[in-house]
Amino acid sequence: MYRIDPARADLAREYKARPNGPHSAELQKVLLILRWGATRGKSVILVTKPDREWRLGKFGPKRGTPMTEYGPTYSSAKDASWACFRARWLETTGQECPVE
Repeated sequence: MYRIDPARADLAREYKARPNGPHSAELQKVLLILRWGATRGKSVILVTKPDREWRLGKFGPKRGTPMTEYGPTYSSAKDASWACFRARWLETTGQECPVE
């Protein structure tokens, strides 16, 4: 099974530059892990005002429990997507994303 190498700053930079793609084969493997792993407690993007405001949230500990919002408010979907990528990187690898 593919594992994310937390030192691969090049993949994080690639995502930050083009969150909507196209993505390299290596970044696609990373995104599959970040997006489709276990869902409980995973960070997600919440739309708080359609097309104007986004925040991060987390799934509850079990199905049917409410999500919790956390962190700042973002005024662009791209910024929220980058924040979610960084949060999931930490959740998945146990290490901070190497790119700010």
